[in-house]
Amino acid sequence: MSAIRSCIVFFFLLTSILGKAQKTVNLGFHFNYFAASPAFKENITRNPLGTSLTLMLDKSDRLKYGVEVGFGLYSGKKYYYETVAEGFPDNYEYLYEENGFLQCLLTIRYQILQSKKLTPFIDVKGGTSTFFSVIRSMQVSEVYEDKFRFHDTTFNLGAGLGVSCDVGKIFKNEDWRRRLYFELSSNYIYGGKAGYRNSVRGEIVDSYEAGNRYSSTSTVQIKSGFLLAF
Repeated sequence: MSAIRSCIVFFFLLTSILGKAQKTVNLGFHFNYFAASPAFKENITRNPLGTSLTLMLDKSDRLKYGVEVGFGLYSGKKYYYETVAEGFPDNYEYLYEENGFLQCLLTIRYQILQSKKLTPFIDVKGGTSTFFSVIRSMQVSEVYEDKFRFHDTTFNLGAGLGVSCDVGKIFKNEDWRRRLYFELSSNYIYGGKAGYRNSVRGEIVDSYEAGNRYSSTSTVQIKSGFLLAF
């Protein structure tokens, strides 16, 4: 499934969720650290870092469900590219390439215990990751055009534990008009095999094949941020 088709599918799923909303709507912004599995880690420069937006609805007092959309970046490199494919051999462009993935996940959350201040929960997630590269020249060029390239899309399935803290209850011991929660969670995210890129710093290439990688893409997602209830 292409990245565009994935986004369309998730858009209609989100629209369907909103159309059936009857209770509290929760909007979240989170920072994500992805601890890569050994097979994935050996092909990337660093563990991915990124952010995500979350929309969740209350199904009951304990059950929430919704959508999480975010990204992770794992590499940023400068290298030299000979524009042979563009028809200009012996011309070298100094490029900067950034690599990462877009992630769209459906989430179901079950709150294990009901508490006024601290609420532990279980998350179950499923969706896709689509890998991409942003490649641009470090100087003005009449030969080379900057590129945004999508690579493979792979299936994700995960589960984990977390805790949610009612900020108003902790700091002022009162119910705020709009409840604000600080969240911390850890989820194992299974990622299928996919093709993606990770260029080599300072190398000289005349094609992009040298930077192509292929492996399973599993991670442990460590997530922290805020959820605002409307």
